[in-house]
Amino acid sequence: MEKVKSLKGSVSTLLLGILLISGCASTQDSYHIRLNVIDHKPHCGGAFPTPEQVNGTDEAVTGEVFGLISGETFSDSIHEPTLLHLDEEGVCNVNLAPGTYSLVLLDKWMESSSFMKKYSAYDAQLYKVKDATCFETWRNSIDFSFHISRDSVVSFVRQHKCYTGTNPCLEYIGPKAP
Repeated sequence: MEKVKSLKGSVSTLLLGILLISGCASTQDSYHIRLNVIDHKPHCGGAFPTPEQVNGTDEAVTGEVFGLISGETFSDSIHEPTLLHLDEEGVCNVNLAPGTYSLVLLDKWMESSSFMKKYSAYDAQLYKVKDATCFETWRNSIDFSFHISRDSVVSFVRQHKCYTGTNPCLEYIGPKAP
């Protein structure tokens, strides 16, 4: 009879422990994330800007595909990124486990020489193209990282520069707008 009482007490303690642990570990497997990608383009001269244009304009990035990776370190050896397709409003809805994630331009999985060739094909009279080191550094960088711990709206604003867009390896040397 003592063994039965002891066993019942052990089972009760075990069940209480399981309930407490499961109560403490009530984290969700994943959270709903609404990712919004926007291009901010500065006013670069030319016609006199409207009051809305003085500080630049924001446009939704539509139809673009980014690679989503876990963590904040990118390497093109990551063979299978999760592909995020932006809709006509620049939005992608996805469920993600808690953690840190990064967005990477899908072209960054290209071979180095192909990446450099694609992003350095500009008129030499208007642009000075920086060296291969610049392109390799850019290619191996993440574009945006964020941390997930609850349902969230995450916005990524890509900052454009006048005449070169988001390409940090170009320098515009052509005439300035009036």
